[in-house]
Amino acid sequence: MSSGFFKLVIALLAGIVLGIISVQDNTQPVINSGEPPPVAVVDDVNLLQNNPDDQYIKSLQAEILQLKARLKELEQSASHGTAPDNEAAASDEAESVEKLTVDNLVAAGVLKSLAEDIIRRQDQYEFQLLELSDRAIRENYIKTPRYFQEYRKLAAEAVSLRKEIGVDSYDNYLYNVGQNNRVVVQSVMSASPAEQHGIEEGDIVMSYADKKVLEWRDLSRATTQGVRGEYVGITLLRDDRLMTIMVPRGPLGVKLGSVRLDPAAQYSY
Repeated sequence: MSSGFFKLVIALLAGIVLGIISVQDNTQPVINSGEPPPVAVVDDVNLLQNNPDDQYIKSLQAEILQLKARLKELEQSASHGTAPDNEAAASDEAESVEKLTVDNLVAAGVLKSLAEDIIRRQDQYEFQLLELSDRAIRENYIKTPRYFQEYRKLAAEAVSLRKEIGVDSYDNYLYNVGQNNRVVVQSVMSASPAEQHGIEEGDIVMSYADKKVLEWRDLSRATTQGVRGEYVGITLLRDDRLMTIMVPRGPLGVKLGSVRLDPAAQYSY
């Protein structure tokens, strides 16, 4: 087969991946939120292994793996900035799930009856995932479109801890179990709305348009809501003092990290 054929294949595969990644996730984070990634593009490339030009195939595979890694970073990027480091974020999620107990929920201000119900439903959800995995392996459809369709159906019914217990209790829960619960400005892009309106590196974002910001997705969603260009307040914590800056809705032009902040701490303007 000609090299032109394989270039066409790689272009199509890259387009598929870009199409998958460009769809922004607007759902609330769920407990055990690690949804499996889309079917690996490299699996599609493996279908071409019978081609005699093995070196060219291997080169294509390497390029796709690099593309996937880059797209994974872009998936965690928003128009205003980026999420924390992938490995650190994954570690935080795993640790948060591990510490999901009735006692920790009650300590965050959740009624014991609700906490027990959440734990029960979370256990059921995790067992259903195990059942799905076992069935898919036995029937040989693991990591196929059918598998991911069944997974997403289960994930749609997963417990959304933040929605179940409310923003303030969720804030307390994150802090109590040692997880980051605020976003911090790591850098400001030149000539961006953030720079023009006085947002600085090191600022901790407390709220945007009167909505509490606990993670980068909160800010990402908030900047895309409402009328683009309308001015709203963004409340920042800078040098242990609060300040509110008016900014236009839309991309801010900042890159974000995450920090842990005591929700009970009192700050003045």
